[in-house]
Amino acid sequence: MLKPDGTVWTFGRNANGQLADNTTTNRRVPGQVSSLIDVAAVASGAEHVMALTTSGTLYVWGDNQYGQIGDASTTDRKLPVQTSLTNVVAIAAGEYHSVALTSNGTVYTWGRNSSGQLAIGSTTSSNVPVQAATGAVAIGAGFEHTLFVKTDGTAWAAGANGNAQLGDASTTQRTTAVQMSGVANAVQVAGGYRHSVVLLSDGTLKAVGQNTAYQLGDGTTTQRSTAVA
Repeated sequence: MLKPDGTVWTFGRNANGQLADNTTTNRRVPGQVSSLIDVAAVASGAEHVMALTTSGTLYVWGDNQYGQIGDASTTDRKLPVQTSLTNVVAIAAGEYHSVALTSNGTVYTWGRNSSGQLAIGSTTSSNVPVQAATGAVAIGAGFEHTLFVKTDGTAWAAGANGNAQLGDASTTQRTTAVQMSGVANAVQVAGGYRHSVVLLSDGTLKAVGQNTAYQLGDGTTTQRSTAVA
C-alpha cells in the first residue's frame, strides 16, 4: 500500500520476494519498503509489484519467471529493481506482465506474452520493456490483456479475448492492439480477470467481456463483446 507521505508498505504472501524485505518470509502485518521514498503510485500483479516515484522512476520486484521485472533476467528479486525507463507517468500490472506509460505518450510492456498481451505482434515474452504503442494518455492491464487510451479518446486492447474482453466484437486473441467498438471520448481504462472497464469524459462507465458474476454492471449475466454502459 502507498501512504500519503510517499512510503510503500507491504504484507501477506512473500514466496517470490514480493514484500521487498529481502526475504521470502510471509508477513501478517505491514512493513515499510525502506529503500523507496517519494512514491506516487503502486501496482501489483500475481506476485510482482511496481512502484512509480514522483520523478518518473520505476521500480519493480518479486516474481520474475516471465521477465515481468524488466531487468533482462528471469531471476526473482527480493528488493526493488530500477527499470531502464524514465519519465514514467502511469503504471499497470497484469497477472505476469507489466505496463508503463511515459510522458511522451509511449506505452511499454514486458513480461509474459502467451496471449499477445504485450501488444507487440507476437506471443514471445520479453524480460525488458518493449514499445507497444504511441500517442497514449492512459493505460490498464487485466489478467492476460493490456489496454490503453489514445489522445483522440479511442480505447485499444490486446491479448486474451476468449470472453470478448478486448471489446472488438469478437473473441479472437490479438497480438497487436485493436480498437474497442462503441467507445468514444475515453479517459481511463482498467482490466479485470476477463473483463474490461472504460471511463468516458462525461462520467459514463462502460464495460465489456465476461459477466458471469455481474461484473459488467448491466443487470445481466450476459457476456458482452462490445462495451455496454
